[in-house]
Amino acid sequence: MPINKKVREQVMARDKKCVDCGSEKELTLDHIIPLSRGGVNTPDNLRVLCARCNRRKSSFIEWDFLERIMMALHVDEIITKVQGELKGQIQGQWTTLRGEIEAVSQSKASKVRGEVNDQLEALRKEINGQAQTIAFLTKQLRALEAHNKVKWVEETTTFEGYKKT
Repeated sequence: MPINKKVREQVMARDKKCVDCGSEKELTLDHIIPLSRGGVNTPDNLRVLCARCNRRKSSFIEWDFLERIMMALHVDEIITKVQGELKGQIQGQWTTLRGEIEAVSQSKASKVRGEVNDQLEALRKEINGQAQTIAFLTKQLRALEAHNKVKWVEETTTFEGYKKT
């Protein structure tokens, strides 16, 4: 896209010579942000360079110009503000997430307590059943002992405690 004649004259009158080396020979207009990278044909994006400096620059964006733009736009302040806002959002999300984690933890803890209580109840029933079996076997052994067929040895609680007489 060709540069408007009025814009060209305005930039040449403003800069008068190469803004990089000061030469007044073979002057050209340079796009600070190249058209190929989204630049436009406005005086703010154009400057005067000699042919040599313009070839050196090619289609690169010069960082000193970007720094000037960043300073003019108060980018540091914007970044600080955005960081503050993001920090607030992250803290809010963390607080929400922590609350959700605690709720899930309490729910899971309640579920686990229920499962443990169920397991304890099953064990209690099993132990009661075994105690009844032991009581029955003990009664049978006492009956046999009374008839002098088997002698019960009290020192042990295992079935090895049975001794033939």
